[in-house]
Amino acid sequence: MTSVHKPQAVNARIASGIFEEEATQELLERQEREELERLKASIRSVMLTREGRRVIAWLFDVAGLDVSVTAREPLDMVYASARRDLALEVKALIKEVCPALLKTMDEETNE
Repeated sequence: MTSVHKPQAVNARIASGIFEEEATQELLERQEREELERLKASIRSVMLTREGRRVIAWLFDVAGLDVSVTAREPLDMVYASARRDLALEVKALIKEVCPALLKTMDEETNE
């Protein structure tokens, strides 16, 4: 019986798959870096305006960034902690992108 498929050496198939996986991984990592750079540019744009800083300050307040997450009910504590953690992540990114504008926002909020 003859086969319609041309046999490949096992090593060639494995190597081909490894290279394809590496190329795919590199593409995904590059796309993630590009998306992060677009996000950073958007954050700069928002933080450059007083109105944008006001919205970010409001979001931090709603998320409970500066309040305790302690609560009597465990689920309430989990919910408050999750909101606060998200706000902390956003604040860390803003601090990385434009720390001076974060300070300006804090000063404007305290006025």
